[in-house]
This record gives sequence, structure tokens and C-alpha cells, in this order.
Amino acid sequence: MKQVTGTVVDLDTTVLPCTSQATLHAVNLSLKHKRQPTFNSVAEFGQSLVAAEIAKNSALLALSEFAAKLKLNDQQQKARLVHPSQIQSPIPIAQSNSERGHIPLWHYVNAGFHANVPSLDDVVGALHLSPFHCTPLSALAPWRTRIA
Repeated sequence: MKQVTGTVVDLDTTVLPCTSQATLHAVNLSLKHKRQPTFNSVAEFGQSLVAAEIAKNSALLALSEFAAKLKLNDQQQKARLVHPSQIQSPIPIAQSNSERGHIPLWHYVNAGFHANVPSLDDVVGALHLSPFHCTPLSALAPWRTRIA
């Protein structure tokens, strides 16, 4: 995919953002309904076992959907590092780009939990837009002046 789109397509999917107040609010409402303790901040939520459990369940769904769409058998899933049995506990924390994508699920510092599968809808959209994203702005300058 990277050969086709360069760096336009992110080859992982955020399965649980840990910077979103909307996510925190939804989780807190669910916990409050169950009469369980809530979280005061997105940072506190991101470090919790609740977040890890939600991320794992979301990643399992993303991994299985990806494998089903591409008709990957167990051996192919393991080779692509998307097999559910490869999810580690506790979920590893990635500090940089070099530490992510080598396992099915990781917690990326200050961003949330990511699964090692692309969102196929994002890939299709990026492929449609990649000629525009990959074209330098200077190449578009003569075209823009003709329209203006």
C-alpha cells in the first residue's frame, strides 16, 4: 500500500482514541449507569484497565473484519501480525513510529490504542485522493492561476 500512496495512508486503525472528551463522556456515562467509578480525565482513562479492555475488544473486531475481507487464514494472519492470539497483555506502549505496527495492538503515547490493520474505507478514500495529496503545491500553482 505504501508503494501506491506513499505516506498518504496510515496503515493502522485507531480503535480507541484517548484524547477525545466525547469518548471519555460516553465511557463515564456507561460506567455511571453500572454504578462503577468514573474517570476525571482522558489521561486517567487512557491508563486504565477499562480502556485496555475496550481497546482489546475493538481491536479483535477490526482484526477479524480485516482478515475476513481479505480471506486470510490463521498462518497468513500471523505472518501479517494481525492474528488475535498475538495481542499482548498488558498492551505495549509505543513511544515512536519504529515501535508500532509490529504487533496487532498497541497503545500509542498521547493518542490512544491502535490496531495493525488499515481501515479499508480510509484506504479507498486515500487512493482516490492520493494524486492530489502527493502532488507538490508548486505543480498546482499554474492550474490555480488559470481558474482565478
